[in-house]
Amino acid sequence: MKQIAKDLLDKLGYAVINLNSFVETDCKWGPNILVYALNDLSTRQSKPLKIVQIGANDGSEDDPLEQFLARNDCTAILIEPMDHPFAALKEKYLHRDNIHTVQSAINDIAEDLIIHYIADGSGKPDLSVYSSTDRDLVETHLNWQKQNHSGLERHTVLSKAIRAETVKSVLERFDMTAVDAIVVDAEGLDHKIVQGFLRDGIEPKIIRFEFRNMSRRNFHETRAMLLERGYEIARSGIDIYCQKAGLLR
Repeated sequence: MKQIAKDLLDKLGYAVINLNSFVETDCKWGPNILVYALNDLSTRQSKPLKIVQIGANDGSEDDPLEQFLARNDCTAILIEPMDHPFAALKEKYLHRDNIHTVQSAINDIAEDLIIHYIADGSGKPDLSVYSSTDRDLVETHLNWQKQNHSGLERHTVLSKAIRAETVKSVLERFDMTAVDAIVVDAEGLDHKIVQGFLRDGIEPKIIRFEFRNMSRRNFHETRAMLLERGYEIARSGIDIYCQKAGLLR
């Protein structure tokens, strides 16, 4: 059966690649293309991969990198601005010397940003995956949660100032001069972060970012920059997966 499928795909001009990994899903959103590619890339490279994740949350909930980091010896910088999820993230990787956790927001310039987040009736942060600089977006997420889940009647949106750093300053701190992959989940700011990497001349082999909270204009601007720099682009659920052309061939 495998050979029949391969022969049919060959006739259609498709190449079948052995990704050397088991079938894995990206949380509830579908196949985790990112992990397939990272697993394959790690078998091809003679040295450990270098990965940067922006918006790492707690390192567990809906985290596309969690299983890859657990099984592979790579160097990673995991960045999360919010106190509560960052504490869990730091604890999770406390004994992994090659995985660095950073509590910071990421921005074009170093400055204070106002981050909006969901809190329960006592003011304790909750549903941390929805934190953002866009208050309207956080309000939208909270309203949807209230409509679809019970026990959230007293939840509200609060705000706090958080210091932001530039990507370059974080990379310099850990002496990371090259990056193999970046993973971004910044609740509406993904385009700014991806474009910032590209403008700074940082072109990883693999880029993944969430696009569902982007405007059409911001998405098309980001897509154009990626295509200009030789990336192949595919949609995976609510995310966009990008790789340098020919990477897995």
